[in-house]
Amino acid sequence: MQTRVAWIAIIILIALAPRAFALRSQGVLTLEDAKAAGLTLRASPAGPDAKWVRLEFDVSGKLKDYSPDRSFSHVELEIRDGNTSLLSYAVLQEKRPKPGRVQVQFMANRALLDKLVFVIVIGQGMLPGGAYEVSAKDFLVETESD
Repeated sequence: MQTRVAWIAIIILIALAPRAFALRSQGVLTLEDAKAAGLTLRASPAGPDAKWVRLEFDVSGKLKDYSPDRSFSHVELEIRDGNTSLLSYAVLQEKRPKPGRVQVQFMANRALLDKLVFVIVIGQGMLPGGAYEVSAKDFLVETESD
């Protein structure tokens, strides 16, 4: 009986291992790569202490494998103060303003804008294929209107 339970446990671990123990490579998206993918990061007024933050990009260049059909393609938000993580992981809901273009947006306190980091995760099959960081410090353009 114990042997049977042990075998069942091993089979379950093998079946779940690709999902549970997957690691991804993560790099920083350069300004050139961002430009090639039509990436924009804008902040517009949303009251006295807040801004709407909107990230948009084309599914092209280094982001060409981003696909809603792949369960691992998504955009994450992190908030960092130096080496301290204030928010480690939040998946943002995406919109498709037009075919081949991805948009995420949310409202944030103005004081946090330079601490925002977006992670664009590229999925491939069942496993993540990699991820690219986009730091608001490098890409954010603040506007006075929407």
